Amino acid sequence: MALSLGGERSFRALSAPRWKSFANRARLPEPAVLQAVVETVARVNEHWWHLPERAVAPATVLDRIDAHVKAMTPILNSCAEK
Repeated sequence: MALSLGGERSFRALSAPRWKSFANRARLPEPAVLQAVVETVARVNEHWWHLPERAVAPATVLDRIDAHVKAMTPILNSCAEK
């Protein structure tokens, strides 16, 4: 990531504690931030795999994005476990 989130730049570190820290620093309600993360992950997984643009994207690009989405989904869904 180009910018840090709660002091972290690694995507893999974006689990629930990091989002809670972000919410507190931004003075946002933790439940709302966690819910937004979970809803965003659900929408990405709902739509990414069926986008018509996938038919024209290079396979190497799709493979990397697919792997990233698959790796990040359980990490980000840790926000649902509060």
